[in-house]
Amino acid sequence: MTKVIWAVDGVGSSKKSLAVAMKGIRSFFSRKEAEIIPVYVLSSNPLALGVLDDQLKTSLESYRVAAEKALSKTMKPFQAQVGQSRVVIEDGSFSRHSVDRLVATAQAEGASMILMSTHAAEGLERLFLGSFAETALLRSKIPLFFVNPKNLPAQKVKTILFPSNLSSSNEKHFKRVLGEARRLKAKVVLYQKLVLPVQPLLSAGSLLLGGVPVVMPLFAEEQATKADRRATAWVELGKADGVKVEWLLDRKPGTIKEGVLRAARAKKAQLIAMCSSSGVIE
Repeated sequence: MTKVIWAVDGVGSSKKSLAVAMKGIRSFFSRKEAEIIPVYVLSSNPLALGVLDDQLKTSLESYRVAAEKALSKTMKPFQAQVGQSRVVIEDGSFSRHSVDRLVATAQAEGASMILMSTHAAEGLERLFLGSFAETALLRSKIPLFFVNPKNLPAQKVKTILFPSNLSSSNEKHFKRVLGEARRLKAKVVLYQKLVLPVQPLLSAGSLLLGGVPVVMPLFAEEQATKADRRATAWVELGKADGVKVEWLLDRKPGTIKEGVLRAARAKKAQLIAMCSSSGVIE
């Protein structure tokens, strides 16, 4: 059975947001497929606890006991659906330390996924993960399952939108998504936004280019042809895996985020699966 760590965002989370998170993960994993373990990360930072350094040891134990009781009470409506909840203590002072402690707990449990709620204000258009979730996105090597508490999850995942740049590093994640789609009997929409350097050139004006007009349509068609060729191979991967894959190349103007959300609505996707990466800025 798969294990999912549920990162409870404070013991004061609303019942509605918790219920939405539970419904979201259960649309992806049935009770027989996954055990969900609620986890709350308690900071040992004296400033966060509001105590002095010499009081830390005594106060931390008191906070831990109180947090465990509060977490148990918070999880009571879901006790039939989750495993034993737990409070873990992190030693740092920053969000990344809490995230690292959470990820370490997930790794120790052999969890295949971490469930988190976002702090979105008004649906997808106001997507804002919050510092903890954003840090987890950058630091976790375990897949994250985000649920927006403002949006009611579907009962069943029928369509998965997979935005991609069709790179070789994305391909291995695409294969994993295919495996999940096969398990869910869902369709995958493979999406790429055709991003062209048109707007900067138009803004700069043709004078900077010696008065020679820039012919972008040809460049656009070359990029589209390359994308179509790569996508065809990925569609065949899906076919070999028994999963229907629909290819969608977005040529409309706008940002990548706008395109992804537009595609999710148009294709009525219940789930958006994306790869994330980070590195040192030089």
